[in-house]
Amino acid sequence: SRRETGMAPKTRTVVVDNGGHTCKVGFAGENDPRKLVPNLMAKAKNERKPFIGDQLDACTDFSGLQYRLSLEKGYPVNWESQVEVWTRAFGPAVLGVNTADCNLMLTTPPLCPPSILATLDEMVFEHFNFASCCMMSSQVMSHNSLVQELTSKGESVPCATLVVDTGFSFSHAVPIF
Repeated sequence: SRRETGMAPKTRTVVVDNGGHTCKVGFAGENDPRKLVPNLMAKAKNERKPFIGDQLDACTDFSGLQYRLSLEKGYPVNWESQVEVWTRAFGPAVLGVNTADCNLMLTTPPLCPPSILATLDEMVFEHFNFASCCMMSSQVMSHNSLVQELTSKGESVPCATLVVDTGFSFSHAVPIF
């Protein structure tokens, strides 16, 4: 066992690509997300309990559906909804992790205002109790992935890239030097 050998327990890194339509969740080192969870809370006229994320699949009456998106134009605007979606994503129905035993890699929009970053820090560490967190834009993550892939193949790395990210409610073109 790890305790007998003196080795520290392996810490998993949860990766969250927090999009305006879906929240893609999985683990570092895996090629694809484990689950794509709709990034919203919804309430139907005839239902008492709100549907959170992928629970929307169980909705039987879409005629009077009211929903609240967690993000608009790539920026978090509904913190209550975001907490509920992440709680479901990290819980037993999706990833089934104890967040206190995990690191978090989280995407943020480019040029994210400090007030939003501060609130994200508060959610990540005070509400979910993650051990550590790395936040960066998905564009920088894409660039880093390209550099790693090219380097592993022995190919030259470009001195600059232009990453175009088109999402549900926004598009960003980010030059990276």
